[in-house]
Formats: sequence, C-alpha cells, structure tokens
Amino acid sequence: MNNNRMISCRYGEFQPNLSIPEIKYFTRHAQERMRERGVTEEMVRRWLPEIILLQSDRKLLIITNYGSYVIDFEGNVVTVIPKNCYYRSFITVHSLK
Repeated sequence: MNNNRMISCRYGEFQPNLSIPEIKYFTRHAQERMRERGVTEEMVRRWLPEIILLQSDRKLLIITNYGSYVIDFEGNVVTVIPKNCYYRSFITVHSLK
C-alpha cells in the first residue's frame, strides 16, 4: 500500500505541493496546549514542514521533525503537539515520511 494513502485515510489528504500560510496568530486553544506541552511560539515558527495534510475542515496538519501543528488558511495556529506528546497511532504516521 502507498504510504501517502495510509496517511490520507486517517489524518487528512496528502498535499505535497500545497503552500503553508505564514503563521500570524496562535489561538487560545493552541496557546493553552503549548503551555501544557512546553512549547513556545518561537519553537513552532522554526519547525520545518516534512508532510502537509489537508484536513476535512479545511485546515492543514503540518508534520515536522519536532512535532506537528494545525493551521487554518488565514494563518491561525489551532493546536500544537510536540513529538514527545504524540499518540501511539500518530507515531506511525510520522515515521512514514
């Protein structure tokens, strides 16, 4: 089975050529999760995308070597998950890149 299809089934549709909006704002939810998980805005801004998934709610899941974040097309970061906080199923997705 194609790895991209495996990713598409659960977390979004694989989008290798989709441009990522510039981060403009971190929502209250994102700020709360970042505080809980020991992540700063500066850290997220430095994370380089490895995989881009288009989610059904028209947001992008950006997977990096350090963690992942969800951003909408206006540049609002909705949530942030550092790699050390991944759920077991998500570790498999991250390792497919």
